[in-house]
Amino acid sequence: MPKSGTVLSPAKADAAPNYLGRCSEQALDAYTVEDAIFWHCEIIGELAVQIHETQSKLWPASAKATVIEALRERQQDHGRAVARLYGIVRRNEQLIWQPGGVD
Repeated sequence: MPKSGTVLSPAKADAAPNYLGRCSEQALDAYTVEDAIFWHCEIIGELAVQIHETQSKLWPASAKATVIEALRERQQDHGRAVARLYGIVRRNEQLIWQPGGVD
């Protein structure tokens, strides 16, 4: 749970892609490493939901496979970000944090 900021749990009317976008914004704008870890983990969970939903769609198998592969790649990218951030915390490294990403 982030120490600063607001936890944005998906509302009933909030579609998953919209919540995923909001989580992505929060990850980019995180003010602490812990906040970034939280939001990247939220993204990983939301991508898992989208993968599950895609698997149950009545789409051609090739279309489903393409979408699922792209979602899993995104999930892996965020997993690598979490691993790097956890490493920074574990090693107690000093990090100059610049919210908002790179322009």
